[in-house]
Amino acid sequence: MRTKVALKDVLYNANLFRIVFLLNLFLGTFIFLDVAAFIFLAVMFPWAFFIFKSKISDHTLKKVNQFNLVFLFLICTLLSSVIHIKMSFPIYFTFDLIMIYYYAICLFIFFGLLTISEDKPSLIKKEIIFILKFVISFTTITTLISLLIIPFKDQINLSGCSNAFGDFEYIIGIYKRPNVSRLTAFFDNPNILAFCCVVSLIFTHILFSINEFLKNRSKHFRIFACLICIFVNSFGLIFSDSIASFILLISYFTVYILLSLIKKHSNDDLKIKTIFFSMVILLMVTFITVHIILQGGLQSNISSLLNNFFDSFDKNVNLKLGRLDYDLKYGSGRKVLMNQALVLFFNHPILGIGISNIENFGKIYFESGIAFPNYILGISFPNFHNGYLTILTCYGLVGFSLFIIFIFKCFKSLVTYLFKCNDSNSEYSTILSCFFAFICSYLIFALFEKTFISEINFMCTIFWAILGYSMYICKRLRTEL
Repeated sequence: MRTKVALKDVLYNANLFRIVFLLNLFLGTFIFLDVAAFIFLAVMFPWAFFIFKSKISDHTLKKVNQFNLVFLFLICTLLSSVIHIKMSFPIYFTFDLIMIYYYAICLFIFFGLLTISEDKPSLIKKEIIFILKFVISFTTITTLISLLIIPFKDQINLSGCSNAFGDFEYIIGIYKRPNVSRLTAFFDNPNILAFCCVVSLIFTHILFSINEFLKNRSKHFRIFACLICIFVNSFGLIFSDSIASFILLISYFTVYILLSLIKKHSNDDLKIKTIFFSMVILLMVTFITVHIILQGGLQSNISSLLNNFFDSFDKNVNLKLGRLDYDLKYGSGRKVLMNQALVLFFNHPILGIGISNIENFGKIYFESGIAFPNYILGISFPNFHNGYLTILTCYGLVGFSLFIIFIFKCFKSLVTYLFKCNDSNSEYSTILSCFFAFICSYLIFALFEKTFISEINFMCTIFWAILGYSMYICKRLRTEL
């Protein structure tokens, strides 16, 4: 009897599910752990079914914030798949259904259930802090190990063959191709490393802002550890050479500082000029910084400095990081993908083509198919590296409109409660400000990367987690104000 009760508590525990699901996807970004994380999804998806079942049976699912919009969006995605079932059946259609189920997990369990959660604030706070600390620790430690190794061994290749997944090759250290050298560390690719480093920097800022960063340690130790996290993740970001992640980080701190200025002087008419000029200067500095980064020479310059430093110890050290002959106008292939996405959209503008049919329709409209195919278990599932274009092309104007309305309404709620926080709930105010800055920067980041619902990965799911936690804080503020 006790075993049944304990099992039931686990199966219906949305808090535990969010932690395990998100951290499983996070660990899946690391080599050696990616296959295990992928297999573990086979356990996570049935677990989500029990949570859905319990929430449907007690009639709470319909109470989630923006239920009608979320439900209509899921219906739209299903219609897009069914319309093209002849082209996608059975493999691609099955993949479509799996993706739609994943959307439901993000939109209901990560976002929706938090908007109606009656859990104690301390429980949700522990959930948030645990996830933040885990991501920071794992990313910082693995990146630090990699940074210590690369001066002596810039690349370690591990390859082999398995019956289940075929040939595999892992690269630890620096990923190289003609004229390109980018740090991957222990991650699957440089872009994921860069994103996790940025997320770790942002999470470090959040924890330090609410005094949860190693709070039981001495002040000097906390500062030292914080500086280590900043140093390691900053170098991980620089050497991974991901412009999109740079923009994510700069956008986050730009929004956070602007928001702090506005909140601090919102009722002080005498400070209006100060606020205005501060905002102008901050935006100019941000623009100049982004412009420098977009030139593509930051990694090369820093790696040259490090080469000169290591040269005094070991003449054989030569990192050569960065991209030679970097030309921004090609956007790392994103311009080609954008043009192809628009062609597909204009041919199927109402309900789109479905998330798994990009490859099939690419063969119809383009002689060489979709550029930069992305293979999963030997099957090509390409992506447009743009969260908005992915939704627009895959689910048409109907799906895209529903999604944008949903985001706008969430944004409106967040802005409303951002300025209702008072001194009695300063911790809520700080966390909400940080989360709001992350959401705003992510919306910019989505122009350049796989985001929102593009793939079943950490990069997409973390957005829904932060959005859900933000809406939960708004709910708490609504009951307190």
